[in-house]
Amino acid sequence: MVDTKKHLSGQLLDETFGDKDRSEIHGMIATLRRSYTDRLSEAALEFHRAQRAVNRASHEITRLERHIERIDGFIAKHNIIMEEK
Repeated sequence: MVDTKKHLSGQLLDETFGDKDRSEIHGMIATLRRSYTDRLSEAALEFHRAQRAVNRASHEITRLERHIERIDGFIAKHNIIMEEK
């Protein structure tokens, strides 16, 4: 048996856990920790997927901006008049 002491409203309470109680508590804590660990892994995976999507979109923006700059440079160099719609 394990004795623990708790403070409740200024009072000191003694609480005793038997082997059965300790086993149940251990099971609950192990299940809870496993649940949080699994959820953390899922959240991290989702986060990394979102980061990759953002990185791909950022790369595409940069790529398109470079192409537009090259086209604009070509237009300026060759005095091409562009009609904007």
